[in-house]
Amino acid sequence: MRIRWLCAISLALAACAASAGQLPDPRSGGKEGASISVLFVMGPGGAGQLPLDPDVARKLDERGYLHRLVADTEPLTLDYLRQFNVVVLAGISDFNGGSYYAPGGVVLLNTASNVKLLRQYVAEGGGLVVVPLMAESGSQVAATLNAALAPWEMEIGWETVRDDANAIPGPKVYNAPFVYSWTRSIARHPATEGVRALAYPGICMRWDDAYSTNPLLPKDRAWKPLAWAEKTSKCVRLGDAYRWVDGDSGRAPVLAAAREAGKGRVAVAGLGAYYLLAYAFDEKRTEVGENSTGPLNGIAYERGDGKTPSDWGVLFDNLLRWAAEASTKAGLGGKPEPWETKLKPRSLPDEPIPDFAVVDWKKVELPPTWAHHSPNIVYWRGSPFYDEIPDPLVTKPQEMNKLLVGPRTRYSEGRGSIAQWAKAARAAGYRAIVFAERFEKLKAEDWPRIMSDCERNSSKDFACLQGMDIADDYGNRYLILGNTNFPPKGILTPDGRGLQQTSRLSLGFSGHIAVVHRLGNNKGLPTELTRHFQGVSVYTYADDGKGGYGLADDAFAAYQWQLFNASNPVPIVLHELTDPRQVPKAAATGFQQIVPSQDALDAIRYFRYGLAHFFENPQRYFITEGPIIDKFAIFNKDIGSPACNRDHWRAIVGASSPDATIKEAVLYDRGMFRIARRWLPNKASFAELVDGDHGHQRHFMLVVTDSKGRRAISPHLRTVPRGYFTRCADRQNWFGAAGSYTGIWPSGRHGIWYIRPHFPAGPETEEFGGKNPLATIMRLPFASNAATVTYYHVERRYLRPIAYGMDAWRIENTEPSRTFTAQAGVTKWHDIVTGIGSPDGMNPGPMAFLTRVDAGMRSRVAVSQSRSIFPIVNTVPPGTPYRFMKDGQVVEGKLDGRADTLLDLPAGASLGELLLLDPLAVTGKGEIGWRAEPGREVPAGTGWICSYMYIPWAWRSSLGAEGPTPWSLQLTQGKVESVLGYVNLAADKRGVAGTLKAGGEARLLPLRISGLRERWPAALWTPEGLAYSFWSGLVTQAPLPGTTSGPPFLAHIGVFGEFGKAALPNTKDAPFYVGNTLMSSNWNLVLAWTRWTATEAGIEVHNPTDEAIKARVWSAKAIPGKFVVDIEVTVPPGTTQRLMLPGK
Repeated sequence: MRIRWLCAISLALAACAASAGQLPDPRSGGKEGASISVLFVMGPGGAGQLPLDPDVARKLDERGYLHRLVADTEPLTLDYLRQFNVVVLAGISDFNGGSYYAPGGVVLLNTASNVKLLRQYVAEGGGLVVVPLMAESGSQVAATLNAALAPWEMEIGWETVRDDANAIPGPKVYNAPFVYSWTRSIARHPATEGVRALAYPGICMRWDDAYSTNPLLPKDRAWKPLAWAEKTSKCVRLGDAYRWVDGDSGRAPVLAAAREAGKGRVAVAGLGAYYLLAYAFDEKRTEVGENSTGPLNGIAYERGDGKTPSDWGVLFDNLLRWAAEASTKAGLGGKPEPWETKLKPRSLPDEPIPDFAVVDWKKVELPPTWAHHSPNIVYWRGSPFYDEIPDPLVTKPQEMNKLLVGPRTRYSEGRGSIAQWAKAARAAGYRAIVFAERFEKLKAEDWPRIMSDCERNSSKDFACLQGMDIADDYGNRYLILGNTNFPPKGILTPDGRGLQQTSRLSLGFSGHIAVVHRLGNNKGLPTELTRHFQGVSVYTYADDGKGGYGLADDAFAAYQWQLFNASNPVPIVLHELTDPRQVPKAAATGFQQIVPSQDALDAIRYFRYGLAHFFENPQRYFITEGPIIDKFAIFNKDIGSPACNRDHWRAIVGASSPDATIKEAVLYDRGMFRIARRWLPNKASFAELVDGDHGHQRHFMLVVTDSKGRRAISPHLRTVPRGYFTRCADRQNWFGAAGSYTGIWPSGRHGIWYIRPHFPAGPETEEFGGKNPLATIMRLPFASNAATVTYYHVERRYLRPIAYGMDAWRIENTEPSRTFTAQAGVTKWHDIVTGIGSPDGMNPGPMAFLTRVDAGMRSRVAVSQSRSIFPIVNTVPPGTPYRFMKDGQVVEGKLDGRADTLLDLPAGASLGELLLLDPLAVTGKGEIGWRAEPGREVPAGTGWICSYMYIPWAWRSSLGAEGPTPWSLQLTQGKVESVLGYVNLAADKRGVAGTLKAGGEARLLPLRISGLRERWPAALWTPEGLAYSFWSGLVTQAPLPGTTSGPPFLAHIGVFGEFGKAALPNTKDAPFYVGNTLMSSNWNLVLAWTRWTATEAGIEVHNPTDEAIKARVWSAKAIPGKFVVDIEVTVPPGTTQRLMLPGK
């Protein structure tokens, strides 16, 4: 028997060897003796669509292959696929996740269709080779890949493979002391002929599970493993503090596999696409976008360690030939022409003018409420266009589906099965239920059962979705709703009952929305320090433990802060139920979750993908006690070319009530104290248009109240002018602000401290680091075309010693600081380039644009002054030069590095790049602060304030620091109050007009105009026709056919409080006007232009008060070439009048 068995094995091996020798030749192994044809279907990578490495392409050419390349978002056809012997799928777009809702996501419908076509192609005999790429969010990428591979029962793990015993020494990436490992565990198979050793990278290329080589997890015996990692290897993930932790796939995983699939063949390689296809031979690259790849340079493909070659290239060649063997027999293949793209062009020629470019504000149609979609950007004449379109998946009116979010079943701490909960919720009028199982009560082995139960109890009429409620080691609570992966041990607390690595909330799970929960009563975690979320649980209802049921946590203030500070939070309502019998009570209590959608399954599909919705404006979520928000949309939310009339925006808001009238509707902007509009409809439904110019950024929230006192609260509706704030979709960092990250030092970025406060208080001294580490809170109060204002508040400290971080930094709790507070208001001027550092890119130099800091400190305790400068507000290096005027003479020098050297600097002094706007003292070591008497006690509550700017010395005279300015103003309206750093102007009748006589080095003068009205439009006019656009900044405009914004064009500015900021060109003598452009005798009125040309004016006049207003409304007469408005209006309380005034 043993001899017979050995003979059988020998025959099988001989057959394999014979078959290997007979793999078709690439030059003649295709259809009818032609070349083997290969189609590379490439998905996205860290730097855009994946390319094919030129050296890989050359090797394919030399071998005789015919190959083509196409993006996986192209609308492929089965007839085109049939012309290829093999399709290589490298990386894949998120076709089955939430990315459909991201800008341009409609093309993912093509990807989904292509995946179905590939399945049919293989069934007909085609060959498919899959090469994964986890460039970010590894768990979501794995879910997408596994959905594509599901028919062939293969999964790919979101972890990497490392083998210390077989490491190839090399440079460190993250915490990996080496990049590559060897394996020589190769199976006998036709596709492994000539394959002796494989070098594979085992690193995390980005912190969110972007793994370089992925373990293969075949679920069907039809799969034939081709290569394994060695027995000493293991699968790992990146855990807390960048430590490797064990993954789920064990040791010696499969690295390559192949199978017969009916007539066709399928193969999968675990080596990432960067290393095998896209950048395989790149000699210089060690990074792709945000992915740290380590060296590429052909190491994995063929070069190995320089002594032993790596045979991934041989294996890939063999897989193409092996897969083509079956497809040729099935009659597939041919000589296909290159694919001609079917996607709309991304860039259009300068001529003709596209019909979408120039907006006619008399005819414009707003996007459909709750049914819009952001398309791909199209560029024309250097400007982007991306007006929202109707969502093609919305084919009928959206249903206002009510979701029950928060129940817990018998799987955790509740009662009842998922079927029982579904029955109860449906009977109570809900269309879907989203569970929030208590994580500490869950068992990992139950998670697949929960998902299966949810799927089994879901249909278009009613749907269920899994989710969990998890705490961190501080006791802060988070919701992870819709996730398909159970939290791996490596990101959990040591006892496995909570979340240690809270940085994974956004990017560590698949198919989910992450929600910060119960912030209303959480004193240790201010909403300003939350990160890694998409939603905020605005209201939470629960059993009070005494037989009652009601509001348990009110986090409306937290939701407001996130909304008004550019975080675009998803409003979530939670009903924490533990028994299906509680559902009727929940349905009749408080706020409810509404997701406008086509049916119950569509509601769940939309609800769960929180990350992808960030750039939707607005997102399709709202919460209500009764009223329905049924009008909420905006057109031209982002500023564009004024020549295309795109310096204007228009929104619509509206609501209805099923059993009452709408009593009040308030549109808030950047705070509950700032009312943009307030209507008093007193009818069952209402809808109103809202217009505005892109002068400053709006962050709108609508609150509707009906006659029964019930409210509805909207999601975020925003505009984007030249100067703006936005947050990364994972809510870790901001863009557009003076800094990016909250919670760290007072700049939130590298390269600068806007303040560096030091308040010596003995053992209780609080600093940025050490045993009493301080936390800085960023706030974003104002962004406008000319300038943005970012606030930094140092008023809290961390409970534990911490190492400050940026991306991937976990959430830490705080308490109020004990010894002092500090704050800084930082103003950045977008178009005033200083020459101090590069102004280019997403993260320009910290002083590249004109920057002003208004700083302050205040003592919380009485303390004895310990030095001659107390406290310290900032520092400069020893040796820093200084310059100031004294008695008409210039005083210059350098700091001598001595702590006992004290220098009093007057307002107007320069210290390095600092221009002091208030007197301060500095030591020879560079400590800047206020003169003090050592030993004298400072009482609690003592305050210090100062201001300074960052400017080049060549601008000193232009900005009033060194004698008379080289420019001058002759004003006919308003007055000059002072010049130091800013040109401070006081408006007369809401404006300043006159003539500039230009001169000096500063080509743009920073104007600060007092006496303006925030509720009225404001602008700068100059005869040069300057105006703002997002991409070009402040530039001269040329009108197009259909242009109505000018000439004369206006540079719209924002007003913050009563102060406006504008940049006045200082290159030639010219008249100018700056101030409000539309004004009223009653300051309560809200005014806006709907159109303003030489011959007509459209105006919006709104009365937000409870009394009728009769007033005069007029335009700025100092602006030539515009229709002059001067009318009397009577506006009833809580109403808007839209008037069109024709010219004569």
